[in-house]
Amino acid sequence: MSQFPGAENADQVPPPPPAAPPTAPGMLAIPDRPAAWPSVVGIICIVFGALRVIGGMWGIGSNVMMMLGTMPVQTMGAGPAGPELLPLIKSMMPFIVAGEALKFLLGIALIVVGWLMHARRPMARPAAVWWSLAKIFATIAGTAYAGWMQYVIMMEVTRMMAEDPNAPPQMQGVMTGVMVATIAMTVIWGLAWGCALPAFLLIWFSRAKVNAEVGRWASRQHGRIS
Repeated sequence: MSQFPGAENADQVPPPPPAAPPTAPGMLAIPDRPAAWPSVVGIICIVFGALRVIGGMWGIGSNVMMMLGTMPVQTMGAGPAGPELLPLIKSMMPFIVAGEALKFLLGIALIVVGWLMHARRPMARPAAVWWSLAKIFATIAGTAYAGWMQYVIMMEVTRMMAEDPNAPPQMQGVMTGVMVATIAMTVIWGLAWGCALPAFLLIWFSRAKVNAEVGRWASRQHGRIS
C-alpha cells in the first residue's frame, strides 16, 4: 500500500483535451467604428442655431425699442432715418419683428436638430429635412420682403431728392444705380447665406450611406427598448 493517499488513483486521471487544430492565418475582424459626422454636423447646427437665437433676440428687442421711440430708427444700417422716412419705416416694423421672431424660433429648432444628430437619434433625419424646408421658405419670403422694403425706401428717397431744388441734377441717376445694386446684393447675399445650411442638410441626408447610418441608430434604439 502506498504511503501517499490517492496515489493508487493516479492512473485514473483523464487526459487533457486535445489542442485545437492550427488555423490558417487571416485578417482579424475590426469592429465598426461609430461615424464621426453626427457629432460634427450636430455641433455645427447647435452653434448656428445659438447664433440665430441671439440674432433673433437682438432683432426683436432693437425693433421694438425703435417702435416705442426709445432707440433711433435706422434706415437699413445706413444711419438714423430722417423725419420724412419715419412713418414709412415704422409701418414696416411689425413685419420686421415677425421675421425676427421666426428667426428666433428657427434657431431653437436648429439647436434641437443638432442635439438629435449629436445624440444619434433616428428623429434627426426627418427633423433636419423639415427644418431645412421651413428655413428655405422663410429665407425666400424674408429676402423678398427685405428687397421690397429697400425698394420702397429708396424710391421715397429718390422722390424727395427730385422735389428738392437744391439737389444736383445727376443725383437722381446715381441714387437709381445705388438702389439697383443694393437690392441685388441684398437678394443674392440673403438667398446664398440663408439657404446654405438647409441645402447642405438636404443633400447630406439624401445620401445612401448617411441613411444607412441613421437606420443603425433606429436598430440600436429598438434593441434598447426591447
